[in-house]
Amino acid sequence: MKRIIPLLLASLVLSTASFAAGKPQPSFKPATIPAAEDKDASIGTLAAPQAPMSQFSPPASTLTPQMMIEGLSAIKGSRDGTQSEVGTPRRVKRMLMGKQSGMIGGDNKNKGDMKRVGNTGEFPYSTIGVIASGCTGAVVMKRFVLTAAWCVYDLKNKKFYENLNFYPGMSGKKMPFGEVAWKNVWVAKGFAEKGDLNFGYGLIELEEDIGDKVGWFGFGDMPKMGKQLTMTGYPFAVVPAQTMWETKCAVDGADANAIFYRCPGDGKAVAAMLGSPVWFKGKTDDSWQIVGLHVTAQNDKMNSWWAARLSKAHTETILAWANGADKKDTGTEEDEGTDDQVTDDQTDGGTDDQVADDDEDTGTDQVTDTEPKCTCDDQAQPQ
Repeated sequence: MKRIIPLLLASLVLSTASFAAGKPQPSFKPATIPAAEDKDASIGTLAAPQAPMSQFSPPASTLTPQMMIEGLSAIKGSRDGTQSEVGTPRRVKRMLMGKQSGMIGGDNKNKGDMKRVGNTGEFPYSTIGVIASGCTGAVVMKRFVLTAAWCVYDLKNKKFYENLNFYPGMSGKKMPFGEVAWKNVWVAKGFAEKGDLNFGYGLIELEEDIGDKVGWFGFGDMPKMGKQLTMTGYPFAVVPAQTMWETKCAVDGADANAIFYRCPGDGKAVAAMLGSPVWFKGKTDDSWQIVGLHVTAQNDKMNSWWAARLSKAHTETILAWANGADKKDTGTEEDEGTDDQVTDDQTDGGTDDQVADDDEDTGTDQVTDTEPKCTCDDQAQPQ
């Protein structure tokens, strides 16, 4: 009963049009996920957009607050082809005048294999799916999908991809929860205008509250995320088309906007898992947390990787996009009402000086359950 109550509260809170600001968002695990229908997919074999390996370097950690503020204003696209600009939320501007989260610890272990997920209809795998642009995405906040910016915006042609429909839990030619049409999409202007991977994430709004059926991931800034993270998604290379795979990644470190890690698996397959959630499972049912979105390799050898980290500022910006999803855009800064009364604790947290490696703080790793309850095929290996 104790575990049911937090889930009901999460469902009630996130069923409204407004999402809680200033905190990582909780996940939601349905009591019963509907039986998979195993509808045949008609989208054919997709190929993931290619993220340049050498043209873009990992994000710099020396951006000034003003550079971050300018980069976090957004471009919003809609299914009808219209585009508009969204100003950087005032709360984020104030937050960026504070301090950024610190580094996290890491080790040099990189054991294990990449494994295929057998039952994609089981939570949390039911929340992860294929985006029609040829990428991986994960459901958050009931009807939104988090993914990499590459997966929604064509940098070369400076426009959003036309088809961003979502197929949760897809496995080969089977789509157990059908096809969900997209409605709106956002990327930060820092990425759209400059290809700046300090802003390497995108958000898609769906036409349907698919999270009521499949559940959704929590997400947000987690300074104490542990030393091993899980990445789950669709390689679109080496392995059978549109099959879901999972790999355990050893974290080497992080800065304000990126997480650096190494993952078992064929380099080409890992490289093509663009947009995959990088996450961990905490101790309770509301702590399935995405901390970053898989972006690309750190080098041309494809033996180490990095993700766009969901810092406090990025998390707050994503929440502002979601809260204003169906409002008319004016291209100006959002009116957040009583935002001027936000305290320091709601902006920069007031405790960033205390952020350190888990071992320094407590002598133990805060995350004890780094092994997800995965229905995986232990024998399946990328060929």
